[in-house]
Amino acid sequence: MINKEYLGRYEFTDWSVNSNKFWHIIYDLNTSTYLVTFGRKGTRGQNPLNSYNEKKAFSKIKEKIRKGYKKVGGYDEIIGRQSIDFIKKFCGE
Repeated sequence: MINKEYLGRYEFTDWSVNSNKFWHIIYDLNTSTYLVTFGRKGTRGQNPLNSYNEKKAFSKIKEKIRKGYKKVGGYDEIIGRQSIDFIKKFCGE
């Protein structure tokens, strides 16, 4: 499993191009996959139907960091309809 310090919320803001987005990743113990929520800050975001294995998830995290996303929250942050207990459960806490 990817170290939980990499799981959580990432944000990207570039007002010169009107970009203000987030990307959030959690680990699902039931399916052993990584689930992503993303969207414009201030919205619930989108939950795509796809999930990632460990290799693909880590690749996506590195891609977001290369694009300028900054980690702003940990696994215990509330994102959209997800609760703190839900996220802690899936992060093995």
